[in-house]
Amino acid sequence: MKRSKMFTCGFLVALVSVMAFASIGLAGSSLDEIKGRGVLVIGTDATYPPFEYVDKNDKIVGAEVDFGNELAKRMGVQAKFVNTAWDGIFPALDTKKFDVIISSVSITPKRAEAYDFSTPYKDSAQIVVVRKIDKVVKSKDDLKGKKVGVQIGTTSEKEAQGIAGVGEVKSYSTFVEPFMELSFERIDAIIVNSAVADTFVQRYPERFKTAGEKFLFKQQGVVIRKGEKQLKEAIDKAIQSMLDDGWIKTLRDKYLI
Repeated sequence: MKRSKMFTCGFLVALVSVMAFASIGLAGSSLDEIKGRGVLVIGTDATYPPFEYVDKNDKIVGAEVDFGNELAKRMGVQAKFVNTAWDGIFPALDTKKFDVIISSVSITPKRAEAYDFSTPYKDSAQIVVVRKIDKVVKSKDDLKGKKVGVQIGTTSEKEAQGIAGVGEVKSYSTFVEPFMELSFERIDAIIVNSAVADTFVQRYPERFKTAGEKFLFKQQGVVIRKGEKQLKEAIDKAIQSMLDDGWIKTLRDKYLI
């Protein structure tokens, strides 16, 4: 009887420990742990074509997904993508829901204070999008007094907030919402990644057009928690090999990014 009670207590303690482990997501994200499980878990906000989005078969696809799969392959593991809303993606990395973020993340001084970034593997730029019939807004210099839509927490939002004379900056959880609001004439313009803008303009040429030249050029990289030195080194090594052998150039040519 005593032995049975001891076994029960031990089992309960073990069960509680397992549940506590599960509740915090991944146990950690050191390179050894990632290689041990054979999977690099990647957070991404899959609402951003052509970079990362969900196709008609509910599969996460896009340029960043191709990149993440190749990165993991060169690190000797497989990639697993976790679709996470942009406004929660950094907190999810903090709590180890995944190992890294690959989601068209621009490298900024503020972000670099809180996170490490890999070697940059591509750059990006912003552009203004307006309705096809708009004859007033021809560049970001014409946004004075206008309502401008952006995705919350992005470099687009910061840029819009810094334009002198903008009437109102309206921030949305996803970048798709501003396009809907622009179509319904609830806002006057959008500031968004230029490749994303091109995708939407090509898809809906009767509704939207870009206005003016590209601006706010930024480099982008893989986001890594501070202190993950070995992981960063392994990711940097893999990215450098992808740059050296032309793999990333081929990717950018394929997606026109």
